[in-house]
Amino acid sequence: MTYPPNGFSYHPDHVRTHELTVAAFEWIKRSGGFPGEEGGRHPRSLPRLYYIAVSLSSLKAVRALAEAARGPDAWIPPLDVAVDDDSVTAAVDVSDFWPHKLRALAAHAGQADAAALLKFFSLPGDEGRVEEHVRAHPPWTGGTRESDLFEGVRETP
Repeated sequence: MTYPPNGFSYHPDHVRTHELTVAAFEWIKRSGGFPGEEGGRHPRSLPRLYYIAVSLSSLKAVRALAEAARGPDAWIPPLDVAVDDDSVTAAVDVSDFWPHKLRALAAHAGQADAAALLKFFSLPGDEGRVEEHVRAHPPWTGGTRESDLFEGVRETP
């Protein structure tokens, strides 16, 4: 999982993170994937690659919450970071982990972008925490959105 090509927010560190993650993913693909098990029980496998995303409808809904809670001058992510709703291939409920995410952001509160995100993510009334993703590989063929990015991934002993 990584940022989309635009770094999600055009942040140079995020763009570079995308580039490095995709390069590592391509290297894994060229090498034939992850090793399988001896005896052929599990053949070599390629990982899936996801980009973090936010759908346009989700961003508009959260923007409305931010404006209602903090007024018209509240920092709100621009709409151009959103993707079309139909582009989202996975929506994962992260409600149980949300407090951990907020603590991690708080650890970077000295960075202006992290502080703004912390304030934005701490909105009241936005209870169902779902993170959206776009599957970049293998290409999405449609159907039901994924709700578990690890479904079908075998555990290694």
